[in-house]
Amino acid sequence: MPGREVQVEVVLDACAYRWTPGNTLRVSVAGADWPNTVAPPAPVSMTLRTASLTLPFLDGDFPEPTFEPGAEHAKESTDGVGWSIHHDVLTRTTSATTRTESRYSTPYGGTAHELYLGEVSVDTRTFAQRAYANTVYDLSWPGIDVTVRSTMTVDITPTSYDVSIWTQATLDSESISERSWTESIPR
Repeated sequence: MPGREVQVEVVLDACAYRWTPGNTLRVSVAGADWPNTVAPPAPVSMTLRTASLTLPFLDGDFPEPTFEPGAEHAKESTDGVGWSIHHDVLTRTTSATTRTESRYSTPYGGTAHELYLGEVSVDTRTFAQRAYANTVYDLSWPGIDVTVRSTMTVDITPTSYDVSIWTQATLDSESISERSWTESIPR
């Protein structure tokens, strides 16, 4: 609503902090949260006329948590996981890429392999945006190999979200199902 004043109430996620004298709280107001959400179709200018922040207060004492001694090393692994931001100064694009890959055993002597590759990008001159994802899911047992592949592309323009999805299932390298969808959704 350009040029119009609007009142906005934002409810924050639940969190808990114990404040002590000297602590500072900072509130940031932004017109976007890219790459977590789609960027606006053009630069955003906001004027904050008034603001207030209401924080709930726990009346009484909050019970102190008790923790067992932790493990020396975390059990989670970052093997096969990647997340990065890339700024291309020549094409004036910024992209965020993700990669997740894992292999594990399945019941009855099988194995599974999951691969996810994704990228979101924005052209900082035109604000054109694109989201791309590619997934592969392989299941194998003695004498049986099943693979499901899927790709999705979402092109985001000032007026629409143009979606294209393709998926294929194979059994022992032979395609048993393949399907494509395309749709343009007004923005």
